[in-house]
Amino acid sequence: MRQRPLRILVIAWLSMVGVAAADEGNYGFKGAVVGTTTLAEFRRANAFRGGERPYCSDRHPRFSEWFTLEAWEPKVGVIACTMNGPEDVLRKDWRRETIAGVDATPVYYFLDQKLVRIMITFRAEHYGTIAEEIAGKYGPADHTERRTIQNRMGATFGDRRHVWVRKTSSIAMGERGAAGKVDAGRLLMSHRPLSDLLEERRPKRRRDL
Repeated sequence: MRQRPLRILVIAWLSMVGVAAADEGNYGFKGAVVGTTTLAEFRRANAFRGGERPYCSDRHPRFSEWFTLEAWEPKVGVIACTMNGPEDVLRKDWRRETIAGVDATPVYYFLDQKLVRIMITFRAEHYGTIAEEIAGKYGPADHTERRTIQNRMGATFGDRRHVWVRKTSSIAMGERGAAGKVDAGRLLMSHRPLSDLLEERRPKRRRDL
């Protein structure tokens, strides 16, 4: 199942419309605002279990896959945080996280101690509920897309995309394809200047020809 990653969808949309969105401040989720909230502020605001949570990659570097980090990102200063760690799930003792009243798993990514993006995964069946909630808060999406995707067995599924754009931040939603699963959706909230800085730090591929 191949489809454009959400970050690529946002870049493609911005290239078409330019950065003409209104400066209404940056997007955020439950008090964490991309481009504004620092890692220290986030930790203080969300501390529980005697300060052992949130669960962040700088203190648990062996679990980069848990945070959906690309291998190169920690090397250039990216720190990711979740409210629960792997052991919490194994003990079935985790804190329930929601968006629009439905279960979700948010991951918060910091670059140079500032929040660069928030990734929230959820069951695809809740896509409409979440998209409606966001539209109610921020207005209609700036870009929508409907398409059909196919899994490895040849079954087809409807897939929706929504993008909201502000001057320095954006929200991109995809109904399916999170972690390669047709039943999992994803919301990506990003700060563009910090995302551009992160992209500049991405290691360049060496030509092998």
